[in-house]
Amino acid sequence: MRESVIYQLAVGEGIEQGIEQGVQQALDEHTIKLHEKILRLGANEYGLPPDAQSQQILSCLLDPDLLMDIIAQIRTVKSWQELLAPFTTDASPAN
Repeated sequence: MRESVIYQLAVGEGIEQGIEQGVQQALDEHTIKLHEKILRLGANEYGLPPDAQSQQILSCLLDPDLLMDIIAQIRTVKSWQELLAPFTTDASPAN
């Protein structure tokens, strides 16, 4: 049975799916750790945790490279709102 083509294909597909799930889980865990780091560093820098809108915006940001960029910017801005302003949808155009 283990030598059959169908068996080998099924095993190969199972391994592939397992690898994909493992990679996704690792990315999810990495994203969670980056969010935690942003919350910790931001609270230290700004003196308070983010407001509800900032928390909501941050929770929607899942790209690890983008989150790393946000971490790098924490000390260059003065507030959660300023840090996350590029990601708000209610920014009005300049007149």
